[in-house]
Amino acid sequence: MKKAIILLTVLFSILPLISEEDRGTMVDYNPLPNNDTLVVTRWYGDWWFGGGLSTQYNQYFGDFYAPGAPSNLAHVKFNPEFVFENGTGFGYSLGAIVEYNPITSSHGGFIQINYLKRGYTSETDEVVKSFSTARDLRYVLESTIEYLEIRPAYRYDFGFLNMYGYAGPGVDINIGQKSNHYLKFVHTGDIAQENKFKFNDTKTRFYLHFGIGLDLFLTDLNGTRFRFSPFIAADFGTDLLGTQNGGLSASAVNLASARIGVSLKLGPDHKLYDTLRFDPNYKGPDYQVAVMDNNVNLKGDLKDNLLEPADIAYYELPEAIEIVREEPAIYRENTNENDFKPIKLETNRMKFYEFPTSESTQLTSELKNYLDNVARYLSENPGSEIRIVGHSDNMGSEEENQRRSVIRKDRVVRYLLAKGINRYRILDRGEGDRKPIADTRTAEGRKKNRRVEITIIQ
Repeated sequence: MKKAIILLTVLFSILPLISEEDRGTMVDYNPLPNNDTLVVTRWYGDWWFGGGLSTQYNQYFGDFYAPGAPSNLAHVKFNPEFVFENGTGFGYSLGAIVEYNPITSSHGGFIQINYLKRGYTSETDEVVKSFSTARDLRYVLESTIEYLEIRPAYRYDFGFLNMYGYAGPGVDINIGQKSNHYLKFVHTGDIAQENKFKFNDTKTRFYLHFGIGLDLFLTDLNGTRFRFSPFIAADFGTDLLGTQNGGLSASAVNLASARIGVSLKLGPDHKLYDTLRFDPNYKGPDYQVAVMDNNVNLKGDLKDNLLEPADIAYYELPEAIEIVREEPAIYRENTNENDFKPIKLETNRMKFYEFPTSESTQLTSELKNYLDNVARYLSENPGSEIRIVGHSDNMGSEEENQRRSVIRKDRVVRYLLAKGINRYRILDRGEGDRKPIADTRTAEGRKKNRRVEITIIQ
């Protein structure tokens, strides 16, 4: 048990430093028998499914009363009750989890359904037996109590090192128990006076649980991604044990529990399908090619082994074509500091901003305010960088769409430059219409596709 706790603690300390989860868009190209190409664009799905296990430490609070001969009813004189005060125990749980964790939001949730086994050990203070003059006798109660555990929770992603926190209500429904009640000498050992014991009032327990965890990317398998998630958690709530039948005194036992565990989750990607038709008339680009005779000796310093002109065959370069990209009309955005509205920024999480029409490239007021906050954050955190990716919908030629995506990201870049951000801290590119995230056949889908993606890299 201690080894498991130490191992999971080490995982929490080291794994965030060596594992970063891939949250980006991926494009798969699959050749078809008719020479067409099936293009599958995919990104993280919202739903995750899996299982987990944990180990726990339980600290019990309260008094439990049981007679010295638990198979008989308590009697003040002939079968007096003894008090078991507080207690400790270990346990474990294993079960299934369903999680909602959308990539575009920090907010989500999950529900766990577990089989839970708790250990409970408590003993009385020193007791006096009429048959013995010993002064170091004590009753001991050892139990394992089984539950069906249901744990829904709200989840919040912190935005760094793939960490998240969660909190929610829970309920433990008793499904079994096994207990022993015996007498022992404190300094010498147990007495062979073991009795089977049963709690008459094992309550359905309601509680609040909370914890933190890590989502660590494992692998991507045919459009399904896998996560390994260590976590630590705690809970406290209502009583779990009450008064025995025929008991002379009222019993009430509660607990506070801490656990550490792992879960393995898998989630199917969102997928968007498109087909690139085979063009038998397509002519590939010209290349500059140099062919070298295999008999040429390249040993030693090339300065001492000049190649004979006859050894190299030259192919004529195609005529150079000058490509001139139209620059945006506005180089420096006009901003008003009085319009600044502070917002909470998240690092290492992609942020999307859409454009209203296929041709539009102007920054919206919402995007400008976000960039104002980004510029301030970058100024205060000189070790941070920013990644900017421009995209277009498919309403235009390939060249037009590429140009629009470049202009959109350039406007963001220049806005940040105008705020004093060093160009070397900005990583940017334009993707044209090659990486849609929504249906290209609908107006709503095309609106989502014409966007800029902004990620603060911490």
